[in-house]
Amino acid sequence: FPGLSICARKQKKNTLFSCSPPHLSLSLSLPLSPPLSLSFSLFSLSLFFSKGEKQEMTSHGLDVASAVIGWLYFAAWSISFYGQIITNCQRKHVKGLSFDFLLLNTLGYICYTTYNCTLFFDPTARKDPATNPIEPNDVAFAVHALVITLFTVAQCFYYPRGGQRISWIAIGTACCMVVFMVIISILGATSVLQWYQSLTFLAYTKMFASFVKYVPQGWMNFKRKSTIGWSIMNILLDFSGGSLSIVQQVIDS
Repeated sequence: FPGLSICARKQKKNTLFSCSPPHLSLSLSLPLSPPLSLSFSLFSLSLFFSKGEKQEMTSHGLDVASAVIGWLYFAAWSISFYGQIITNCQRKHVKGLSFDFLLLNTLGYICYTTYNCTLFFDPTARKDPATNPIEPNDVAFAVHALVITLFTVAQCFYYPRGGQRISWIAIGTACCMVVFMVIISILGATSVLQWYQSLTFLAYTKMFASFVKYVPQGWMNFKRKSTIGWSIMNILLDFSGGSLSIVQQVIDS
């Protein structure tokens, strides 16, 4: 067997055995009879292979756990969008929902969907799984999130808005994000930046949107002294999904 060395020689009535697999080094000099010597060698071999099987089972178990957690946070994040849609349908208006939040959220998910889908479906990126962390649940969530966010935007055009509009601060922030996205896309298309670097900058844009998008909603709730019109399910499931995502990254590392 590769990596396994067994030798035997007689010294008067003693037989010397040496077993040295890559991770097991054992050398004994005992007065053993030939049957006992064979039994001891077989035991050493079974010990070596049982350790390998355990390592393989542990690795497979971690892969399964990572996949299950991935789909769990996909479910938590995906369901979080429906609370706001249901609230809007029940109240027949969108008063209490920040349009600034929706604008920033939409731009963020455009970047996120572009990043995930490009990395997942590009043949070159899929050749190196070590540098491509995108899983099928990531793509499914990104596409689903963008579609549901656009549906929520459509609700704002359909239902009464109560005089609400997008603030100039949000418009200016969104314009800066769009300009940045266009510049990065041009630099990537002209090979000034590598395509992977361009996608990474889009991911950073999504991170920026995630950091600032709740600020307008929190400010609106503070001014109104009320959270009526804003679904708390969004926050609770968003937090749960983020926590599970971190757990998956720890398992995969």
